[in-house]
Amino acid sequence: MHPILIGTGSFSNLERGNVVSISSMETNYPTFQKLVPRDISYQDEIKRLKRVREEVVNLPYLKELEDDFIKDYYQSVLKHLYIEGLMKEMRNRFGEEIILATEEDADEFNHRRIFADYLELETGVYIPEVVTKTDSIQKIQPVRYKKRLRKIIGS
Repeated sequence: MHPILIGTGSFSNLERGNVVSISSMETNYPTFQKLVPRDISYQDEIKRLKRVREEVVNLPYLKELEDDFIKDYYQSVLKHLYIEGLMKEMRNRFGEEIILATEEDADEFNHRRIFADYLELETGVYIPEVVTKTDSIQKIQPVRYKKRLRKIIGS
């Protein structure tokens, strides 16, 4: 049996594969709405702050914004998921070997990796960050959120 989910990635790094969007941004890919964040204002503010490279960025404020987003994403989306049912629904709607994608680059704050780390905490299965710009699937080092998720889930 093929795996349902083989990775996560940025739209800019995915040229082939069974890509499914979990972004609020309109794309040519099918979208799995259940994993799209309910409130994108945090993400907009985080992106705005990270774009301002010339200015001194208030890093504690940026981390606080990210933590607030993670907490809200957990409260509004993740804690309501029944993982087995979610995987069955994904297989039924999108097939197998799915790559969940958003617009953020691999080194940027993104909810696809928050979901992947949450899935790992719940199931023990690691979901890699992938690039499909060649004939093979390349795994790259993702941003990790497990420690921050554990803190939020435990509170």
